[in-house]
Amino acid sequence: MFNSKTTINIALLGFGTVGQGVVDILHKNKAHLEEKCGKKLEIAGIAVRNLEKKRDIDLPKSLFTTESEKLATRDDVDVVFELMGGIEPAKTCVLHALQAGKPVVTANKALLAEYGEEIFTCARENNLPVGYEASVAAAVPVIRFLRDGLASSQINEIEGILNGTTNFILSQMQEKGQSYEEAFNLADSLGYLEADPSLDVDGWDAAHKLVILASIAFKKYARLADVMREGIAQVTPADIATAKSSGKVIKLVASARKVEGKVTMQVRPVALSNNHVLSGIGAGMSGVRLHADRVGDFFAQGPGAGALPTASAVLSDLVAMLRNAEMSGFGF
Repeated sequence: MFNSKTTINIALLGFGTVGQGVVDILHKNKAHLEEKCGKKLEIAGIAVRNLEKKRDIDLPKSLFTTESEKLATRDDVDVVFELMGGIEPAKTCVLHALQAGKPVVTANKALLAEYGEEIFTCARENNLPVGYEASVAAAVPVIRFLRDGLASSQINEIEGILNGTTNFILSQMQEKGQSYEEAFNLADSLGYLEADPSLDVDGWDAAHKLVILASIAFKKYARLADVMREGIAQVTPADIATAKSSGKVIKLVASARKVEGKVTMQVRPVALSNNHVLSGIGAGMSGVRLHADRVGDFFAQGPGAGALPTASAVLSDLVAMLRNAEMSGFGF
């Protein structure tokens, strides 16, 4: 797929915080990345909603377009980074890119949670990889570990802190004595909340990520509708105080368990004992605990959100593809 090419032209669909993070890393670490993959890396085009919007990164105006679907299928594009978020036009762009012979890297957890089977079926039909490490825990390579590192083991349990915003809000309530409203407003003022805050505080973001992890771990497409979901809006200072008096801390925990062939998935606030491995996950961080039959418990934590950690995961997927497209994966 890439063997005969000396330069890889990248189409960026979306130029928000993650898209700008990708360009920032490419500018600063270009030589390192090119040495890693043995190819020159160039931005071929950037799809945005508003051409007139002022941006912090100075790039030639000729790179920008509002025609995302056309950019995704353009002849001079070798790989597509889908960083728009949401379902449409992201889904159409991804499918058309694959059908046009372009591998895709995406950070879009909602898209994969709801339409992963369709997207990965299309990828397999076209013998193309889809990179999606950035969709769950940004810089924490839990997807690669689940899919490849634990390939010889049976996973029977996943437990994680998958949403940094809710973790920040709960941390403020527990460490600073703030009410839910105060902590929510602070998170909003710092830019932590999604454009639709319910995606964070009602547990949808964590549920999307859990569906992706469960699909990989249990080798069957999980359904968002099967996630029992409860957000954090009902957590009160009294709940926080009760947990604290018992040596516990409240976290929004996403979990999936397989018992006797049946998988249960849930996202809900849980009072964890202070010695639980997830209890110490700080605000803005993500952490995942896995239990596998061959290796027992595995735990990973790190920056689970933000422009540069997510962009780093996107570019790591590209390097993996360029090194070995088949090994980089065709889906769950």
